[in-house]
Amino acid sequence: MRSPIREQIIAAVLECRCAAAILVERFMETVLVYAETGTRPRIVDVVERVGIQYMLRFSLDDVVDTLYSSGIKVVLVDHDQCGKPDSLEVVRTIQQRFPSVQIIVLMKSVASQLYIQLIGEGAFDVIADYHVPEKLARQVERAAQTAQSYTEHRHAMAGHPLVEPEESNSLIGNSLEMIEIYKTIGQVARSNATVLIEGETGTGKGVVAREIVANSLRADKPFQVMNCAVGPETLLESELFGHEKGAFTDAKIRKLGKLEICNGGTLFLDEIGDMSPSTQAKVLRVIQEQAFERVGGNETIHVDVRLIAATNKSLVQLSKAGQFRWDLFYRLKVISIHLPALRERGDDVMLLAKSFLRKYSARLAKEVRGFHPMTVEILNACPWPGNVRELENVIQAAVVRCKGHLIIPEDLDSSLTAAVQEGGGSGIVEGDWGRVFGQLVDQHFPNLLRRCEGNLYGELTSALEASLIRRTLQETNGNQVQAARMLGISRNTLRDRVERFNMSGSEIS
Repeated sequence: MRSPIREQIIAAVLECRCAAAILVERFMETVLVYAETGTRPRIVDVVERVGIQYMLRFSLDDVVDTLYSSGIKVVLVDHDQCGKPDSLEVVRTIQQRFPSVQIIVLMKSVASQLYIQLIGEGAFDVIADYHVPEKLARQVERAAQTAQSYTEHRHAMAGHPLVEPEESNSLIGNSLEMIEIYKTIGQVARSNATVLIEGETGTGKGVVAREIVANSLRADKPFQVMNCAVGPETLLESELFGHEKGAFTDAKIRKLGKLEICNGGTLFLDEIGDMSPSTQAKVLRVIQEQAFERVGGNETIHVDVRLIAATNKSLVQLSKAGQFRWDLFYRLKVISIHLPALRERGDDVMLLAKSFLRKYSARLAKEVRGFHPMTVEILNACPWPGNVRELENVIQAAVVRCKGHLIIPEDLDSSLTAAVQEGGGSGIVEGDWGRVFGQLVDQHFPNLLRRCEGNLYGELTSALEASLIRRTLQETNGNQVQAARMLGISRNTLRDRVERFNMSGSEIS
């Protein structure tokens, strides 16, 4: 059963975000409010109205002193209201001194590298959509349970600082799927566990692999990439294991393979689903024994290499078909990361597009500053079969063609418009929806003015939104996960709208 006190705390966090940090203990009646502003934060008024006792502190030192004396075990940090020290330093300081304290960081929007760093430093979770009370309540409860478990078993959970990768190679996205990926990277990067990254071509599997390496204990050690679809088996094994002089016709000298070259570091096996069964057996031995022989050699080479693998194929299906070893599959999939297709990532399309626009505008020395609204509609409607890689290529070409400060539809490749039309988005591209809605507004405008004067915009947009959501939920038989994907919004946003419009089960199923 949920504590009424905790629900009141969540409501307070919901209503006011000006406090830099709130420390909460499950079923406690006292809240510690931390603000860097030095002024009374508005959240105090909310806490007082609901009758919760509280303590107000204006420095991290005072927070530390309070933690020493109070036994509080869960900390909520509002990243956007942190001054100096910032949220990363707050997490680091608390974790170093109180490893049993669980910290949840709240932020308005997610920066992937900061997210990974916070998790790596020991934050229990990072929540971007903390305005959803159910999620915050659930995470606070989980954090309290983890803190209790830590106390009982005295299991340390301290974190470590991470290596900052180049911005151009960083992951970008605020979708729930990407947030979970950031969390997983932060959790596994500093281990030596093998990682299997799955996803369609162009989703960014190589970027994820590099993020893992950049945030690992092997960040300053050798990193090698091996494309397992390079060609014949002999060429792959020569590149991977190396070969001795005379091993085959053109082997005129001994060659070290990538496994030896990156000894002490990390090897990224891309497209591992294309690897032959005999090579799979040798890679399995590397994972199990960290040993192998060069092609044409008898000497056993011992190495210390972490393996990260990626594939755009279903290894399960390949294993069922006898084309991939089950034992290797399970060895690779100690940690599994699935990258969603770009068409499933909603608003991430424009976040990525803007990032690529900045990148290529700077590289090409052009002052292209944004996208025409019609271009935005086209980009959002495109099915993106080539995923992030295709989007980057499209934006690069558009920047080259652009003659002004905005990317207009004419700057996009004609094949992109065709792809949108084939995918059922031709109405958006050609502007038909605008004409349909325009005709409706023209037809009913006099009545609308009489009935909705003073709130015309709100009434119409709410009615359209409610109708669209209701019809989509009917189409999915009430399945909110599928409906959110079809609408291009998060499940939390959909749940909020269902509650706001008081949609009953009979209406949406």
